[in-house]
Amino acid sequence: MKTLATLFLLAASLLLRAADAPADSCNHQLYYTSPAAIWEETLPLGNGRLGMMPDGGILREHIVLNEISLWSGMEADYSNPDASKSLPAIRQLLFEGKNREAQELMYSSFVPKKQETDGRYGTYQVLGDLDIDFTYNSSLSILNSPLNNYRRWLNLRDAVAYTAFRLEDVDYHREYFVSRDRDVMLIHLVAGREGALNFSARLSRAEHSSVTVQGNTLLMDGMLESGKPGLDGMKYRVAMQLVQNGGESSVSLENGIRLKNGQEAWLILSAATSYAAAGTDFPGERYAEVCDSLLRPFTAPANSPCAILHSSLSNHVTAHRSLYDRVSLTLPATLDDTLPTNERILRFTQQESPALAALYYNYGRYLLISSTRPGSLPPNLQGLWANGVSTPWNGDYHTNINIQMNHWPLEQAGLSELYQPLTTLMERLVPSGEASARTFYGDEADGWVLHMRLPRTTKSYRTAAAAGERSMDTV
Repeated sequence: MKTLATLFLLAASLLLRAADAPADSCNHQLYYTSPAAIWEETLPLGNGRLGMMPDGGILREHIVLNEISLWSGMEADYSNPDASKSLPAIRQLLFEGKNREAQELMYSSFVPKKQETDGRYGTYQVLGDLDIDFTYNSSLSILNSPLNNYRRWLNLRDAVAYTAFRLEDVDYHREYFVSRDRDVMLIHLVAGREGALNFSARLSRAEHSSVTVQGNTLLMDGMLESGKPGLDGMKYRVAMQLVQNGGESSVSLENGIRLKNGQEAWLILSAATSYAAAGTDFPGERYAEVCDSLLRPFTAPANSPCAILHSSLSNHVTAHRSLYDRVSLTLPATLDDTLPTNERILRFTQQESPALAALYYNYGRYLLISSTRPGSLPPNLQGLWANGVSTPWNGDYHTNINIQMNHWPLEQAGLSELYQPLTTLMERLVPSGEASARTFYGDEADGWVLHMRLPRTTKSYRTAAAAGERSMDTV
């Protein structure tokens, strides 16, 4: 049986072509028939800076929020001034075929000076959590009520996720997207009966956060640790407002944003951090002002909020399709293509389903489009999605293969402009890379060097050197 990777590589080389509209809609969506049980089952949405992952819960919808620049730590110098002294001996051992001895000498002397517990290195972190608690006008326990036609799905071509179900003759529909043109996160909630939409929406974070109310806005502000006592770390703000069509709303610390007896509502979220760097659009110390300003178009008295919200969806889809529709990949279809995504993957282990490789390819370039944009940062090890304050491998940038893997689909998918975050990042690395080259390879070293990892810093993506257990990293 051919593997998925083999099918993908063969098909990509033969059948990639310019796209007008996909004929195989099954290969442009992920869909499931139950809420996500774990974070990895949620649906990733992003506009290259902001991200969110809804789980489609019935009683409680849990949505993880992200902002690609949110890192703990600070700018730091991990250079080892004695490193170059051992370089001749390491080279000589390699010439003599004594690789093990050369490796041991390198690990003991040719590494940056960084402690494993050095908090200055920092880590990519989750922005926060949005929990929406729903109540239903039902005389029965919601857990014992018949739930009909539950479906949640992600439309890869539109970059919009949905949850839909029917409960006691009422249809409920949720729509989620991260606007590429408005640069906000939006959640559209609709009930099929007047007065049937009731919920409370709250913002929270595991640490370093404070939630306040400012007029009709729920705010969450915080500052991460810099790793150095007395020095401020990165600051951030999240702001959320409600636009409703019917019902009674309120905002409080106890209940968050609350809607009673509504039928249609939009939750609008903006976010920003104090990160700033050359070649990017991040606001730096103006982060709170910028975060607040992103919500104003939706609540300005002269505007029609619902009209703006609906046009925001249309504009978002147009902007996303301008990138996504540049190529298409068509492979032979089977009956299994219409199965829910989790079942479709399981069936693939039992019998061939060539079109699953097309879905795999489409999902890969969707994730790339959603996790970077000109003026932002390149996708990190997590893309831009993380669900905790301690991200695996710091959620950083590994230059031994991972940065390359994230950008593999870029040229063949016609997405050359998405290189800009990576190329400007490389340009910012040159000055410290030149210093690192001289430190590790001698004063005569002409050029600059970047080893394995790029730690994020508060001021810029620049640090002289950093090290993991068995690696050298310069920034």
